[in-house]
Amino acid sequence: MTLLRPACFLLCVVTFFPAAQQKKDSAPNMFKNPRLKKVLYEDHGIDGDKNFRIFSGIWLSESKDPEKDPIFPEQSSFTCTHQDMTCQELRVTLGVVGPMISLQDAQETDWTISSWDDQGLLASNGPDASDRCHHHILTMNFASGIMSVSDIPTRVKGCEMFTETNTYRLKRGNYYIDTSPDNDLDKKKK
Repeated sequence: MTLLRPACFLLCVVTFFPAAQQKKDSAPNMFKNPRLKKVLYEDHGIDGDKNFRIFSGIWLSESKDPEKDPIFPEQSSFTCTHQDMTCQELRVTLGVVGPMISLQDAQETDWTISSWDDQGLLASNGPDASDRCHHHILTMNFASGIMSVSDIPTRVKGCEMFTETNTYRLKRGNYYIDTSPDNDLDKKKK
């Protein structure tokens, strides 16, 4: 994978806790693990020039509704080139199920840029064989450093359950696993 160069993510870790020490997880907490933390950084301009832009961060829902949050944490790195009019995304999805944190998936996606000027760019992908139910629109504002994606339902047969457009922001930051003594959940309490 040629896109792995700037996106050597910090997480290729699997953490297990003894099952006897776990509380029964409720459905909302099943995909939570207190060891997985995120750090977010202040917005600033997107690195690059008129021919090349790079950006990385973690995906967060723009909605106030917690139901719209991604189920699994995702971290992405984008490399956009004006000459090719494409953005290449490398997305890593973390599998967080109860006491386990694992690298669930790494996926490359090509975005076709429809416009690029001094202020930013607009790109899209889909629908395609892997996701025929959505058309995805990406916007990147170079000066503010704000990048977002809207997932727009295609309304084709078989996709009737998708009725709303959801918007996600790629916020500067990354995930990490907290192994500090204060978060040592695999040790018995004294």
